[in-house]
Amino acid sequence: MTTPPDPFSPPPAGEPTPPPGYPAPPSYGYPTAPAYGQPAVPYGQPQQQWGAPPPYGSPAGAPPKNGFGVAALVLGIVGIVLCWFPVLGLLLGVAAIVFAILGRKRAGRQEATNGGMAIAGLVLGILTTIVGVVVLAGLAFFGSSISQYSDCVSNSSGSTADIQACANEFQNNVQN
Repeated sequence: MTTPPDPFSPPPAGEPTPPPGYPAPPSYGYPTAPAYGQPAVPYGQPQQQWGAPPPYGSPAGAPPKNGFGVAALVLGIVGIVLCWFPVLGLLLGVAAIVFAILGRKRAGRQEATNGGMAIAGLVLGILTTIVGVVVLAGLAFFGSSISQYSDCVSNSSGSTADIQACANEFQNNVQN
């Protein structure tokens, strides 16, 4: 019959142990006995540290492909700022929508981690496209009237009466 080791007896020679509740001393590069319940690591094998990248050749997943979601958000932000330029706003809005859809699909397949960023790009792309269409329609509707007003002002003598006559003509063109 064997007796369990006495917790108050000194450790065996060459094996210092900390008191209960204290961490183990550093090993300074020499292999130490594994803690209770942990597998032993063969000598010469590096131990995986928490938060460290996996060692070479390990089956780690590929890094996320977040480019489409980032591109959608950037294009949506730039598009909403520049949507007052009708053609540029439309192009940026449509591009943001396309990249957002592609980024959302990647996030759905677990290839990307920024699905929310893709959704934000989609919303901004839709807003940019709507504002671009409204601005383009406004230019198409009022473009000839604005052009006529500009020509009238440039051909006038510069007097207040001539400019007021141009403004009255512009107002009549817009109302009709």
